[in-house]
Amino acid sequence: MERNALVDTLEIVKPALSKEELLPILTHFCFTGDEVFAYNDIIAIKSVFQTNFSGALSGEILLNLLKISKGEELLIRQMNDVVQFTVRDESGRTNSFKQPLLDKDEFLCEFPDENELPKQYIEIDEEFIAGIKKCLRSVSSQFSMKSNISGVTLDSSKSITLYSTDVVSISRVHLSTPLSKNQSPILRVLPKAFCDALLHLWSKKSPNNVPKVYFGDSFLLADFGEHSVLSKVLNTKPKHFKKDYTDIIEDDMGEYYEIPEYFTQAIAKARILLKRTGKTILRCENNELSLETDAMYGSSSDSCQVNKQEDIEYMVDPDIIGLCLKDVTHMYVTDRAIIFNGGDYTYYVAVGEED
Repeated sequence: MERNALVDTLEIVKPALSKEELLPILTHFCFTGDEVFAYNDIIAIKSVFQTNFSGALSGEILLNLLKISKGEELLIRQMNDVVQFTVRDESGRTNSFKQPLLDKDEFLCEFPDENELPKQYIEIDEEFIAGIKKCLRSVSSQFSMKSNISGVTLDSSKSITLYSTDVVSISRVHLSTPLSKNQSPILRVLPKAFCDALLHLWSKKSPNNVPKVYFGDSFLLADFGEHSVLSKVLNTKPKHFKKDYTDIIEDDMGEYYEIPEYFTQAIAKARILLKRTGKTILRCENNELSLETDAMYGSSSDSCQVNKQEDIEYMVDPDIIGLCLKDVTHMYVTDRAIIFNGGDYTYYVAVGEED
């Protein structure tokens, strides 16, 4: 066996290792003999890899020991509840290490068999992955199994739409990905960890593979062929976009206009100035749009004329606005939000009054 082959496989599975050590098995790589997986009580990632033993080995320790070992030829030998790894270099010199083995009875995760996969699924393509990336901008960093803000909502009631919110911003992407025939509509929240794993496995997929996301009653499964990720379902009722986010969005938002070149530059300057303390005020008066930043180490002021813009004034967060600017071309400002648009992608930023 090649050492690098095992290292590469463990790197694929590694994102599902738990960072907490409350349960040892959640920090271990689990070997079945035909596959290796990790499970952190939210998601599990598995990859096809054959070994001559089964059981669980401490994840970070095993991976780091393999990385620093010199040589490519790897020999693995199980001795009761211990596994010995021996690495041989080109000169024939060997080095070895041992790790205690947890029994496979301690495994806490089991992937569904192929004949148990649900009928509801969608195919994963580049457009889907790009949409997930954009929506992750508005997912809260505070995870909860009972909160919609902990993931990306997928709604296929008409066409496939992805959206997310962290309360301050909303991201929404309309996809052209066709729905499979004879499927009932899907309304599910994809946990952030699951979305992160999708992006991770997408970068590892084989060119001829067509990955799918399956929607079970109690699980989500993304199948990438040799690799797959399994996720728990959030204990929350998914929110409908227009029905539940009316405090930010408006049906009649007015007319979008092209984002002024000065605006992108002004946001960039504000992000530099506000590294410590300060504030940025967005002001619209007599169809003149301006951004003024006042901070500890400097200030800036930029403005330009725009069409059909109501008079408003409030404080904005340049960092939140800056997340979307490379993917949008037009904007519109209301008394509740700044709305940015780039084709099928819309980014809403809720605003606050000036102190």
